[in-house]
Amino acid sequence: VVIIGILYVFGIFATLIIAGDAAFIHDDTVQDLFGRVDASMFTLFQIMTLDSWTFVVRPIMRKAPWTTAYFILFVSLTCFVAMNLITAVIVENAFASSRDDEEEMAKALEVEKLADLEQLRELFAEVDEDGSGELTKEEFDAAVKHPRIQTKLQVLDFELSEMDELWHILDNGDGTLSVDEFTTGLRKVKGEAKNKDIMNCLKFIRKGQEKLERMHKRVDDARDEMAVVQGTITSVHRDMGSLLKMCEAMLHNMQGLMASGRVP
Repeated sequence: VVIIGILYVFGIFATLIIAGDAAFIHDDTVQDLFGRVDASMFTLFQIMTLDSWTFVVRPIMRKAPWTTAYFILFVSLTCFVAMNLITAVIVENAFASSRDDEEEMAKALEVEKLADLEQLRELFAEVDEDGSGELTKEEFDAAVKHPRIQTKLQVLDFELSEMDELWHILDNGDGTLSVDEFTTGLRKVKGEAKNKDIMNCLKFIRKGQEKLERMHKRVDDARDEMAVVQGTITSVHRDMGSLLKMCEAMLHNMQGLMASGRVP
């Protein structure tokens, strides 16, 4: 609509001021190009698309140099302003459509998430035989041996050989699994790793590394203390050896004195 409006306005001016100019009254080529409003609009459309437009404009500009300003204004307005405006509108519509698609995708993912959680809750209810709301290791081991539970786990892309490892992944250390731990844990294991999950893994690894470094320092300190103790034991052993030699020498001297009769 914008382009048609610009072509119509400039077409009227071209018919009046170019085809009606005294220099072009008897010019059949110019009259064919700009003699009527519809012909002017078509010619200007050709100029706007830059399709051999110089062959149309240059002969007219040579006869009437003042038309240079008209054509420059038209090309600038249509090619650099109107076309960019239209491009911006198209791009904005594309972004809007993309946002709508993302919203629809988010809604579909949310529906899928709710369906997965409901399915996992049903699975938890079947595994939780005593209905306590918590799942023990014994209940879990007994449940995964049931054919129906095995089928559901396989539908969720879990291998039976991974069940023991799966328990240790889901368990937070208290030996039981709540409904939320079971459903959320299974869904995370089933889905792709997200940035948040990766950051949590890095945090746990960093904490484990810090604990190992502290333990390593304690071992080094204990080794140093053991070295000190070993040095002390060696020194005591050496002193005890010297003392034992002194006692043996004294005993030998006393035996000599007693043998010589000098000791009453």
